[in-house]
Amino acid sequence: MRSFRYVVVALIVLFAFVLPSNGCGPFFESAEFVRTTRPDDRYSDYLKGRIGVPQATYRLRHLAAAYDWMNGHGLTASEQKQMAALDDAINGTDNLAMDSPKMREVPGSQYESYVNCLGDAFQTAERTHQARKAAYANDPASIANWEKGQAAVFSNCTGNQKTLPDAAPANAPLWLKQDRAYQMAAAKFYTADYDGAIADLQGIVADKGSPWRNTARLVIARAMIRRATDNNAPAMQSLATTFWHGGPTNFQQNKDNYLKRRKELLSEARDALRAILADASMREYHATATRLMDYVMLRLDPATQQQVLAKRLMGANRAQTPGLFRQAAIDISYVMGSSERRFGVGLLDETRQETAGSEAFWLQMMKDSRELTDDNTRADVEAHRNIARTAAASWQKTPTVPWLLAAMSVAEPGDPASAEMVKAASEVPESSPAWVAATYYRLRLTIAEPGTRAELDAVMPKIEHGQSLSTINMFKALRQRSSPTLEAFLQDAGTVPAGIDAGFANEEPVAPDAKLRPALCGVRGSQATALLFDHDAATILNTRMTVAMLAEAAESKTLAPNLRYQIAQEAWTRAVLLQQPDIAKRMSPILSGCYAAWKPWLDKYDAASEAQDRQAAGLLAMMRFASTEPIVRDGLERPEGFAGHDEYRDNWWQPSKDAKTTTRGGSAPDAGVKQSTLSWVQDARVAVAAAVQGDTSTTREIFFGTMPESRQEMADPPFVSADQREVAERELAALRNIPCASDYFARAALEWQKEHPADARTPDILGFAQKVIRSGCSSNATSELNHKLFVVTQTKYSKSEWAKRYTTWQ
Repeated sequence: MRSFRYVVVALIVLFAFVLPSNGCGPFFESAEFVRTTRPDDRYSDYLKGRIGVPQATYRLRHLAAAYDWMNGHGLTASEQKQMAALDDAINGTDNLAMDSPKMREVPGSQYESYVNCLGDAFQTAERTHQARKAAYANDPASIANWEKGQAAVFSNCTGNQKTLPDAAPANAPLWLKQDRAYQMAAAKFYTADYDGAIADLQGIVADKGSPWRNTARLVIARAMIRRATDNNAPAMQSLATTFWHGGPTNFQQNKDNYLKRRKELLSEARDALRAILADASMREYHATATRLMDYVMLRLDPATQQQVLAKRLMGANRAQTPGLFRQAAIDISYVMGSSERRFGVGLLDETRQETAGSEAFWLQMMKDSRELTDDNTRADVEAHRNIARTAAASWQKTPTVPWLLAAMSVAEPGDPASAEMVKAASEVPESSPAWVAATYYRLRLTIAEPGTRAELDAVMPKIEHGQSLSTINMFKALRQRSSPTLEAFLQDAGTVPAGIDAGFANEEPVAPDAKLRPALCGVRGSQATALLFDHDAATILNTRMTVAMLAEAAESKTLAPNLRYQIAQEAWTRAVLLQQPDIAKRMSPILSGCYAAWKPWLDKYDAASEAQDRQAAGLLAMMRFASTEPIVRDGLERPEGFAGHDEYRDNWWQPSKDAKTTTRGGSAPDAGVKQSTLSWVQDARVAVAAAVQGDTSTTREIFFGTMPESRQEMADPPFVSADQREVAERELAALRNIPCASDYFARAALEWQKEHPADARTPDILGFAQKVIRSGCSSNATSELNHKLFVVTQTKYSKSEWAKRYTTWQ
C-alpha cells in the first residue's frame, strides 16, 4: 500500500528548523582549491566511480559512496539515482519530503515546524473518496458527509485550528461510521492529541470488520513516535519545559527525567513496530514499519543502528530495497553528526561500540580525524597519533583499499608502517577507482625521494585529463613542493579554484565564475580559467624566497599577468622596505605596465639619487595605493582592485606576530586560517608536526596577517639553496619587525617631519599617513600616533589641504 510510503522521510525532519534568511554578516568570499564538503564537477560522475581523492571532510554520504567504489563494489544504478535525488533534495532542487507535505508550526516558535500531513495522505484520501463514490453512488448524502469529515481532518494540517469531524449520523451506513472513526483518529493525530488518537486507533484495531484495522496499527506506532518527540505533547511538555527552562538548578536531574521519559515512550513505539514486523498479515506495511523502526532505533540504540546503516550503505552484499539506500544516507548523518549528540539532549549513547575494520568504524575514524584539532591541545596531538596508529592497525587487520587509504591519509613519512603502505598503494591497479587516491598518498609519503618528481611529471597528464579540479590541485601542490627549479615552481604556482565559498554558513561553494571581480592586469580573478595562488604557493612565495628570487619570478614570462603583478608588487614593496632600490626599479615596468596610474610615483622613486629622496618617494608611492603589501595573497585577489579602499580595513598590510591559534577552523587576528591543499584531513597533521613539548597549544606564526605553513609542516622546495635560505631568513626577520601599515607609515611620517620640516613633500607624507590610519589596520599604539600626526599637521602645516581635510584626529 502506498499511503505511508514516505512517512519515514517526514519523521526524519519532524522537528527540522525552518530558518529565515540570514541577515548577519559581513560574509567574505574565499577561493576553495580543494572542495571540503562535497566532490566538485558533476556529482553523477562521482557516483559512477570517478572519486578522485576523497576528503575526510566530505559529508558522510559522499564518503560512503567513495568507500563503495574503493572496495570494488560500487553503487548500482538504483543507488546512484537515490543518492543523486537526495543531493538534489538537500541542495534545494527537489523536495525531501515529496508531494507537497503540510508543515505544522511548533507552538511558541515562529521558526520551527515539522511535516504534519504528508502528501500521500491526500492521495490516500482521494483514492478512498473515489472508491466510495463508485461503490455508493446511490447515497449522495453519505458521500457529502464523508467529504465534509475529510475536509475537517485536513483543516488541522498547519496547526492554525483544531477541528474534529462531526460524529456520523446514527442512521449512517456502516462504511461511513468506520471511515468516520478513522477520520476522527486522524484529526486528533494532526492536532497533536496523540493519546486521543491512539485510543481511537486501538478501537479501530478491535473492530475486525473495519477496512482501516491494519492501517490503524501502523498509525498507532506513528502516534507513539510523535508523542515521544513532540515536546509540546502532554506526555512530554512538563518535563521538556523543566529541562529547557528550569535553569541550572537540578539541571542534570531534569535532563535525566526528560530523557528517561522519551526513552520509555519510544520503547512503546519500538514494541508496536516489532509486533507489526512479526505479523505476516501486516506484510504490506513491513517496508514502512522498517523505516519507522530505523527512526526509533536511531534514538534508542544509535551505536547499533550506526552499524546497521553503514552495512546498508557500504556492505558488499547489501539488499536492494527501493528507497532504503537513500534513507540510510540521511540517517547515517543524523546518528553520526546530530545536534542532539553535540548538545546532549537526545537519547544518543555517547559510548561508541566500534567494530574494528567495519564500515561504520571506517566512517567514524574519518569523522574523528577531521574534528580532532579544534583546540590543538597536547591531548589532541596524542589523540591524532592514536588515530594514525589505529588506522594503520585496522588496515593491517583488514587489508582492504579503503582502510589502506584511510591509514595513508593520516600517516607521515617515516611512520613504522609507511613503507608497507607505499608498497601496497603501488599495487592498486590503474583500472581501480581508488588508483588516483592511492597514487596521491603514495607520492605524498615519498615526496622527498629522488624519483617522486619524475613520477609526478609522468602521472600529471592522466590526472589533468580526467579528474576534478580538486584532485588536479592536490597533485599540483605536490609538484610545487618538489620543484627542482624556480621556473618549474612557477609553472605550477597558478591554480584554478575548484569553487568559491560565498561565506554563508552551510552553503556549498559556487562555481569559480559565479561572480565577476575587478580585473587585475586584464584577468578577472574569478573567471573559470583564472589562475590564483593557493595556500602552499603563497607560503613558498611569502616565506621561502629572497627579494631577488621574487624579482626573478616576477620577470618570468611563465606566469599569467595577474600573478606576475602580484609577485612584482610583493618584491617591490619588500625592496622599498628593505632599501633595495635596484630590485624595486626592476619591478617598475611590470607594475606600471598593468596600472599606468602608478607610473609617476614609481618614476619618482627610481629617479631619486639621494637616500632621503628615495625615502620620501617610497613612502608616498606605498601610501598612495591601498593594494600595496609585502606578500602575495592566496586565493581570491583583492576585491577592490588596485586602488580601491576596503571598507573593512583590508588595506595595505597587517602586523606579523606569533599567536596561539587553532590549526583548523580557527582564525588569526585580521586573517582567516588558510588550508593546505595537500591534506585529506586538512591541517590535522600540523598538530603532530608542530607540537611544542610541554605546551598546551600549537604556536603558529602570523606573517603580515597571513598564516603560512611552517618548515615543520612544509619543507623548502628543492630549488631553494642553503645560501638563499640564509638570505631569505635575514630578510624575513627584518620584515617581521615591521608593524602594521598604519603604525609604520605614522612613525615614518613623524620622523620625516622632524628631520625635514621645510620639505615641500612633508605635508603630503603626514596627510597620507593619516589617510592610511583611517582605512588601515590598528594597534594599541595607533590612536596616539594618529593624534600626533593631527597635531603636527594642524600646528605646523595649517594651510595645507590635509589640515583642511582632517579637522579632527579621530
